[in-house]
Amino acid sequence: MHLLGSTATTALSLAFFKPSKPLNIFPHLLGNVAGGGAHGGFGYIQEILTTPKAKTIGEAIAINTKIWKDIGKHAKKTTSESAWIVGDDLKALQIVRKIADNYSAKMGIDFAASQIYKNGFYCYGKKKIIKEKQMDYIAELRNRFDLYYIEDPLNETDFSGFAQLKKSLKKTLICGDDLIATNKKRFSVAAKRKSINAVIIKPNQAGNVTDCLEIIKMAKKRKIVPVVSHRSGETKDATISLLALHAPLAKLGVAGNRIYKLNELKRLWREAKKPGMSKLRIK
Repeated sequence: MHLLGSTATTALSLAFFKPSKPLNIFPHLLGNVAGGGAHGGFGYIQEILTTPKAKTIGEAIAINTKIWKDIGKHAKKTTSESAWIVGDDLKALQIVRKIADNYSAKMGIDFAASQIYKNGFYCYGKKKIIKEKQMDYIAELRNRFDLYYIEDPLNETDFSGFAQLKKSLKKTLICGDDLIATNKKRFSVAAKRKSINAVIIKPNQAGNVTDCLEIIKMAKKRKIVPVVSHRSGETKDATISLLALHAPLAKLGVAGNRIYKLNELKRLWREAKKPGMSKLRIK
């Protein structure tokens, strides 16, 4: 008997995924508008994200698109994920903060810190800093740019460091992606240690939709915000948009192949009876 790999099981699971009941509550959106890191560019922060305060899914998509286009006036190239490259981290954050403020949108980052973590240090080129300095830097960025959402600020094995950041950075979503990898056992450890108050949900990590739905249920029970997310190198398949209706927050991009997912959300909104946005407070 041959075991199927996660690529095959994910595709099969998504193909047969159908909600047991009609869904009419839609997620707020995290749009990847600028970045660098492993996705290309000059900085170390992988994604700079914006979240509009919107009353409809169409409005949320429209605002993120306008922000993305405005940022594009300051750039010539995009990352592999269709986010703009606008200089180093601080310059990019400054540009996005100014433009996001024009639309009253909140701002977040995906640091993807495991990408720069080597032999116990966080490496910024030739500069190496210890964990405590990395945490200080994250806190500085949060305060300076009023960050609402911070994903993977530390190495993927540092449950205690995540917990310290969550405790110190009030009213900020400290989200685990690499830390959890949509794995129920790792999520249980993070929940027990109070490491996070948000968690990324990716079908390709879990290998099936069922585990994603179970972790979403577990997260909601523990008042941890589930964030349904696309993956790097995404295809045009839009099934994940349907899964996103199970979460209050979704990271589905802004441009490139992400448009297919956003268009699917619009279609689902049109077909839903009395659709509305999640009650998650975008402060």
